Amino acid sequence: MKEIMMSQHAKELCYAIKKLGEGKLTEWSLHRITGHSHGTFTAARQELCRDGILELGHEGRKPVYRLLVELDDEWLKN
Repeated sequence: MKEIMMSQHAKELCYAIKKLGEGKLTEWSLHRITGHSHGTFTAARQELCRDGILELGHEGRKPVYRLLVELDDEWLKN
């Protein structure tokens, strides 16, 4: 299996998305879990999308998050 490299902020965002369940999630609900500022959240989300780990779509005006790779919970927590 290919090793996935990502920043700690990106790991925290992945963990939050996985914890809440993929789909329609508000930025506010992800902020509550990660504690990220808006700028840090945006940078982490861009990193994940750029690296093909996260797919971000929209249903109406609501963002829809989908992880494209299976990530181990223990790895995400470290």
